[in-house]
Amino acid sequence: MRILYVAAGIPVPGVLGGSTHAYEVARGLALRGHQVDLVAASREGWAGLAPFARPVSTRLAGFALHHVDVPKALSLLAAGPLLRLARMLRPDVIIERYYNFAGAGIIAARLLQIPALLEVNALMVDPPAVRKRCLDDALGGPMRRWAEWQCHAAAAIVTPLHTTVPPAIPRTKIVELPWGADVERFAAVAEARREGVRTRGCEDAGTRGREDAGTRGCEAASGWRGG
Repeated sequence: MRILYVAAGIPVPGVLGGSTHAYEVARGLALRGHQVDLVAASREGWAGLAPFARPVSTRLAGFALHHVDVPKALSLLAAGPLLRLARMLRPDVIIERYYNFAGAGIIAARLLQIPALLEVNALMVDPPAVRKRCLDDALGGPMRRWAEWQCHAAAAIVTPLHTTVPPAIPRTKIVELPWGADVERFAAVAEARREGVRTRGCEDAGTRGREDAGTRGCEAASGWRGG
């Protein structure tokens, strides 16, 4: 399957949490045999008019990376370039990482009549005490309506917790799925740490001459599972 994954305004590669998540999702999908095109930024901030001409494309970790350097808060300005890219790539599905001012991927999927998957990693509508929510309420809720429109336009919504999605959206559209982390790497790190605990425990016990205590410490460490 050819997948166009849109992470508007997120630097990839980068050091932000979103950078790691977008990279790992794209890499993970590619490892599963899919043909993945990731649209992201090369850095945070504005890069002039160049992104509106064409993205800068390269390869990274088994997937195609297309840099469109438009500030995150102005992501919708890249709707035109993204639509042109989608028409050229002809993906089977578009995945878009939700952000208040994003949505170009959902628009492209709608215009091209292909399925869209909306990735939601945090509350789509801010709590009432948040200043941005207060402003939106004062204006009649345009951001809330925009968020809900994206949910309705998407074929499905994937999120770690269904409560991130507005209550007006049918729960049947939501797939609850914790995703994005490289679990194999985490498992390897955890195993290395456990091995280190076992080694240090035995060495320390030997140094102190407490063979019995050292044996118990190694046995306990061998059964430790980090929780």
